[in-house]
Amino acid sequence: MKFENYYYQALCALRIILACFPQTGYIHPDEHFQGPEIVYGDVLNLKVHKTWEFTEEKPIRNVVFPYFIIGFPALLADFLGLKNLHGTSLFPYILLVMPRIIMCFLSFLNDLLIYKVCILLKKDHKISLLLFASSYVTIVYLTRTFSNCLEVLFFNHVVFILCNFLYIQKTCKNSEVNKFTTCLKLSFLLGVTVATGIFNRPTFVCFTIFPVSLFFFLTLQHEKKFKNCISYLIFFGTGGLCILFSFIAIDSFYYNKMHYTSLFDLQKYVTITPLNFILYNINQKNLNAHGLHSHWLHLCVNIPLLFSLYGIVMVLYLFRYLSKISKQNFLKHEIFLLLSFGSPLLLLSLVPHQEPRFLIPLLVPLILLQCFFPVNKVFRQDVFIYLWSIQNIFGILFFGYLHQSGVYLSLSYIHSSLLDHSKCALVFYKTYMPPRYMLGLTDEYNNVGIYDFAGINTDELEGLIDNLIFQSKPKFIHVVVPHEVSLLVQNLNAFRSNCKFLQRKYKTPHLSTESLPKYNEFMDVVNANSSLLQKIHQIKRMFSIYILTFKVNIS
Repeated sequence: MKFENYYYQALCALRIILACFPQTGYIHPDEHFQGPEIVYGDVLNLKVHKTWEFTEEKPIRNVVFPYFIIGFPALLADFLGLKNLHGTSLFPYILLVMPRIIMCFLSFLNDLLIYKVCILLKKDHKISLLLFASSYVTIVYLTRTFSNCLEVLFFNHVVFILCNFLYIQKTCKNSEVNKFTTCLKLSFLLGVTVATGIFNRPTFVCFTIFPVSLFFFLTLQHEKKFKNCISYLIFFGTGGLCILFSFIAIDSFYYNKMHYTSLFDLQKYVTITPLNFILYNINQKNLNAHGLHSHWLHLCVNIPLLFSLYGIVMVLYLFRYLSKISKQNFLKHEIFLLLSFGSPLLLLSLVPHQEPRFLIPLLVPLILLQCFFPVNKVFRQDVFIYLWSIQNIFGILFFGYLHQSGVYLSLSYIHSSLLDHSKCALVFYKTYMPPRYMLGLTDEYNNVGIYDFAGINTDELEGLIDNLIFQSKPKFIHVVVPHEVSLLVQNLNAFRSNCKFLQRKYKTPHLSTESLPKYNEFMDVVNANSSLLQKIHQIKRMFSIYILTFKVNIS
């Protein structure tokens, strides 16, 4: 990919730097609990917290992808004797960063696929790649160990395959033999990619239902020989079945390895994680537990949040073309890309539980659509560049640096403080769920208890702390809290009556949207009659996480 675009090269460098930078925001617990927490626990024998997705009688998460991403770093860490670094800040740093570096370099495959599609369409690839590389979704999300990030790559590959297929059907410049052979290869690859994507996240069906339907439609409509159509469908099915049987076997072995003694016995313990995922999510009670949202949330909130003004413009184009869809030629790449963007958005909007990260694969067709629908036809180019830049800089700073970043910093600090093997309790309050693997707790650290009290009210917290002190009887208690509630927690009667306060350590930066600094307090600092350095120091403490250490007095 040789072209002179220094902005693009700088953004690629920024993507790599942020992947290697430890003080990065904590976007969502799934980043750790659907990958690193599982694999590091298995390979390095660390004490971790396996979430319900992996521990239920019918688990819903495939293990191939966590091991594909985290397996090599875990084995490398084990081979190099990383446990010898236990007690140093390098231990949690290496465990955190190695998988992110792998995800970062995998994200560049998306750049390559976008480049190839643009070349195929005979469009300028520079703007498309610059938009992709400058999106905070690319810089922040795609360097994390989310299953959604792999979903982006698989969807990108499906779009690439279908664009090739459309190109062949439209041009027909190849000989019939070459055309037939190429389409067979594309059919097999499409089957493999669709099946792989479904095992990664069963919601991948929402992204591929239109492209695959179009593939079948075009096959039946444009092939003169019926046996060719059958051949394409057989190759598509063969590719999908290869993945299906392989992944079912791997999941069945992983989840049931303690239950069977022969291959025949394995039949009773077959684990089909996508099926379990679907059965779990069609149960309304399960969805209620995860939170229900309005059907318009994706369209009105998550699209602008992820894709800025650009996403809104493409939604307008989509509505414009939908109004006369019956007159459209599906062989046109722009119509295919518009519907590849619109159909997943519609289907995912019907699901009552909606999170922004569910939509990040839509970045692929959005980026490619600019080849056909330049934004400067709707808005002035300088206005678009300004708004796009502002939102993505904010996204990088907020999601990539500030948001819950103190969780990692506090875990790194506590990891270095557990060398004396004293019985202690680690309490996390009003933070995201802490990933245990960063603490590096092995069997010899059996005196360390970890308690995630999430966002319960103060009265409940007081009761839980009392129970912790009198039932578990730890020697020390480390409490990790955001600034806003640190003094309140420090002065709880449960601590004042039964503990001696030892120290109040803070780590910067940290911002919790669930416990934001009070506006009045912030303005008091700004308007205070003090030096600029003092104001900066006070504001810095407001955007910090605190580790409160207590020594329990009761015996």
